[in-house]
Amino acid sequence: MLSLLLTCSLFLFWAILGRAILAVFIPRMLGVLRPWLLAPTVGFATLAIPIAFLNQQGLPIKNFAWYLTVALFIFAIISLKLKRTIFPTKVLIPFLGALLFSLLWTAWPALRFDFNWVSVVNDDYCNYCLAAERFKDFGFYHIPTRYDLVGHDYAQYYWFMHAIGLMRFGSEHALAWVASLVPLPALEIFMPTIMGFALAQICAAAG
Repeated sequence: MLSLLLTCSLFLFWAILGRAILAVFIPRMLGVLRPWLLAPTVGFATLAIPIAFLNQQGLPIKNFAWYLTVALFIFAIISLKLKRTIFPTKVLIPFLGALLFSLLWTAWPALRFDFNWVSVVNDDYCNYCLAAERFKDFGFYHIPTRYDLVGHDYAQYYWFMHAIGLMRFGSEHALAWVASLVPLPALEIFMPTIMGFALAQICAAAG
């Protein structure tokens, strides 16, 4: 159950932040429903930028995750209040129902196993989680030591992928951010986080 609550909390945070961004920067977006449907995706995109910037400045994500999250949440609440943003409850109810159905249909194992379950797993699951642990504990360009690379910290191998190979790292940063907010490793918060993305995807498609 806590796993599903984490998913809902992430989705709600992204939605509030994204709606605030749209209210401030695109106040004349057509309708009252569409901005709320696009809000979760906009919210995560907004969050991803400062996470990437601060991590690339050498800060481990765990060092600023809570400060950044609280600051963005306060900004969002103040912005929504100043802009007198409407929450269209009646028209959102069908979409909220669809989201709840999708969450329970897809993530029902969380009701039984909580954080101790995964869906179809491939090598990317381990790649994302190990790289997330590196970003959580180290700056983006932190150079691994020979001691790390002889089997003492396998996560450090992802320095070659991201700092040298310039591979995309948004998913890893998202996992590192969530793992910094809750006292759980990336392996356990992977499914709640990806389910949050799934809900945001449904809203984006509808929007």
